[in-house]
Amino acid sequence: MWWGMWLGCARFVPMAEVTDVGLSKITLSGVGVVAEVEVTNPWWSPFTVDALSWSFTIGEATLTAGELAKAVYVRPNGITTVEVPLELAYADLASATAALTAPQVPYALNLDVHASTDGGPMHWPLSFEGTLPRIEAPTLDLVDWSTQMNGTDLEVDLVVKLGLPSGFALHDGAWRLTVDEHRIGQGRFETQPDGPLHFPLVVDATGSTKAWWAWLQGEAKVLALDLEGAVSTPIGIVPLDLHQGMSIGGSKEVAKP
Repeated sequence: MWWGMWLGCARFVPMAEVTDVGLSKITLSGVGVVAEVEVTNPWWSPFTVDALSWSFTIGEATLTAGELAKAVYVRPNGITTVEVPLELAYADLASATAALTAPQVPYALNLDVHASTDGGPMHWPLSFEGTLPRIEAPTLDLVDWSTQMNGTDLEVDLVVKLGLPSGFALHDGAWRLTVDEHRIGQGRFETQPDGPLHFPLVVDATGSTKAWWAWLQGEAKVLALDLEGAVSTPIGIVPLDLHQGMSIGGSKEVAKP
């Protein structure tokens, strides 16, 4: 009877809604999208979201579908935000948007939320429609590199070109270089719009012996470059997380992952 009185008043019934959907990261293989689901619990007792499944579609194509791996605790007398992570591959995006010409791509996100509460099981079918900017795969290419010895140190000047989709601009960020999995340098970078990125560094023989020796002897095979930063997009600032392996064993061509 007591629960019936509470359930009979809509404002005292737990509710769920999608409050935001946006880009969470850009990589060389695809983009991350995060949806925020707010679960409102007006009761003084907590409950759990036992299952949450989703599907993300553009037109008739389902680009990704899945479910949360574990239950989510919903605090009493408040709002708990559940983040739903989505991964969209560039190949799937290109296929789904091939017939579209507008710069903004419409999508639909459908979710099923199930919870166990003191008032019994609850189910919220949710849907959210919005648009994302048209996104093409970024590129990260080795333009040039040179080395010279300065005493026992190996001086390296690496130049790479980062290509971003139209309307996107790179912010400053951080880089890390490894040779055959041996770290040789890291730091911050600054860039001009549409300009190359320069990574000058000194490889200290005492601190990076294996990488230094392999490069000096011409035995190093792969130079791995990690870039972490942010890009300006038509919908705001989005984290950038790129990893690229580049052949250095007698060649300056990029080794595509």
